[in-house]
Amino acid sequence: MGDAEETHTFCGPRAPGLLCLSDPERSAYRAYGLGLVGFSEVFAPSVMIAGAQGMLEGHGQGTPMGEPRQMPGLFVIAPGGRILLAHYSRTVADHGNNNDIVTALRTWSEQPGFR
Repeated sequence: MGDAEETHTFCGPRAPGLLCLSDPERSAYRAYGLGLVGFSEVFAPSVMIAGAQGMLEGHGQGTPMGEPRQMPGLFVIAPGGRILLAHYSRTVADHGNNNDIVTALRTWSEQPGFR
């Protein structure tokens, strides 16, 4: 949700060589049906456990950017707009599964006409 500079600062060291897009108006969130969090998405036991586990592993909460109540989601979209994977987070601690991302990309890359 950050602006272009914030997105570059965040993505630069995490995704070198990849195109990272920003959406400060959150239009993509709305287009994909991602709403704002409610009480149960923030204070669910699974969220509390994930937060405590993250803190024990040395991960802290950074300064919120954009709309802190925005529900997350994960989408893998092929050129042309075909959605290969759609994950609608059930809580703010639900970020999807990396194996699902890899599977979606492998399945797509193995299709005829892949380039």
